[in-house]
Amino acid sequence: MAANTDKWLTDILQEYSTQKYFIEYNGFMSNHMAHGIVALKDLGASQKKIAEFAIWCGQDLESPDHPDHTDENPNVLPVSEESLQELRGKRISFYGIRNAYIDKLKVHGSLEDIIKAEFPKLIRGLGCVAFHGLIQLGYGFHVKHGTVVCEGLAYLHHSCAVLTIDDRKTENNIANFGTGDMAILDLLQEMRADTSLRQNMLDGALVIKKTGRFLGSGFSNRFSALTENCGDVLLKYANRLRIPQATSSSKDAEFLLRLSDWLIDQAIVVYAISERPNDFFLLHGVTSSWSLRQIIPCLNPVDAMDALRTFTCCLLATYLTVDAPALIPTTVAATVNENTWREIIDTLLARDLDSHEEHLLKLVQVCYLQWKVYKCSSNAGLYVEAAKACMNHKLAFCRYREDVMLD
Repeated sequence: MAANTDKWLTDILQEYSTQKYFIEYNGFMSNHMAHGIVALKDLGASQKKIAEFAIWCGQDLESPDHPDHTDENPNVLPVSEESLQELRGKRISFYGIRNAYIDKLKVHGSLEDIIKAEFPKLIRGLGCVAFHGLIQLGYGFHVKHGTVVCEGLAYLHHSCAVLTIDDRKTENNIANFGTGDMAILDLLQEMRADTSLRQNMLDGALVIKKTGRFLGSGFSNRFSALTENCGDVLLKYANRLRIPQATSSSKDAEFLLRLSDWLIDQAIVVYAISERPNDFFLLHGVTSSWSLRQIIPCLNPVDAMDALRTFTCCLLATYLTVDAPALIPTTVAATVNENTWREIIDTLLARDLDSHEEHLLKLVQVCYLQWKVYKCSSNAGLYVEAAKACMNHKLAFCRYREDVMLD
C-alpha cells in the first residue's frame, strides 16, 4: 500500500475503534468493525467501499454509554496491575482493562513485545467469546494497529474462559501434542461417535446455563462445558493427531509457521465439507486460526506451541459444540488461478451489504491469502470451494434447546 493509504487505514480504524463503539452489542454479540475493514483492505476494496462498510457496520453497534454498558467509560483511568489480575474473565470494566493495555504498549514499546509479554498469560483462554478476542488481536497485528491490538488483548482478558488442562499429568506434556497417526477427518469422525463426551458437554452446559454467564448462548454454554470440564479429554484427542513434524534441519520458527498454516488448512477443510454449509462457528474456526498465525512469530517457541495446542483443542471443541456435522468430501476445481479469485472477489465486493456480511468478507479474505501462499497445494481447490460456500449459502446456526441439539 502507498503511504497515504496506510495512514487512511490507520485513521479509519482509530475513528471506528471501541472508543466509538463498545466491544459487544445486542447482549452478547461481538464487534467486528476492525476485522471487516482489514478484510476489505486485503481484498482490494476502495476507500469508498471501506468507508461505506464502516457506516453500515456501525448501525448495529452500541456506543459506550448505551444502557446495556453501565459503568463503562472509554476515558476511564487504566486499572491497576492488581485489579487487572482480579478482573480476568469477570466480563466487567472493559475500558479500564483496555486502557491498561494501552499503557502497557507504551512501556513495551512495540506490538511484538507486548504480544510476546502479555499474550502468554491469556493463551489458555484464547477460545473465549467464540475466538473474538483472538480475532481482534490477529487482525490488529496484521495491519500493525496498536489500538486494535490492545482491544484484542483486553477482550481476551475481559472474557477469559480457560481450557482446563492438568499439566501435572505425564500424558499432557506438550511434547506429546500431535504425535499420533490420525488425520483430522478421521479423528473428528471418532469424536463424533464419542457419546460420553457429548453427554458431558450437554450436562455441563445445563449447569452453566443456570448461572446465566452467557445470556442463554447455546454455543458458549456448550463450548465452556467442554473446555472447562473436559480439557484433558480434548487434549488426549489432539495428541492423537498427526501434525507436521519438525526435522533436525528445520528451525523452530519455520516449523511453528508451517504448523500454523497447517491448522488454517484443517479449519478450512472442516468448514468447506461440513454437511451444514457455511456454519457460523466453523467459519470462526477459519478466521481465528488465521488470526493466531499472525501473532505466532511474536512468541517464543514454548508459548507458540502452547498456543497452537490450545487452539487445536478449542477447534475440536467447536466441532462438537455445533453438533459434529457430518463431513462430506467434495469435488474441487482442478484449476485455480488469479482470474478464479478475481471473479469471486469482484462478485463479493459488488454485493449489497447484508446481515453478517463481515463474516463472509473475512472467510474469502483468509482463503484467498492462503491460496496466494499455497497455490500448488492439494487444498488450492478447497480454498475456492470454501469461498463459494460462504457466498452461496446463508450463515447456518446449530439450533439449541436446553440439553438437546436439534440439527
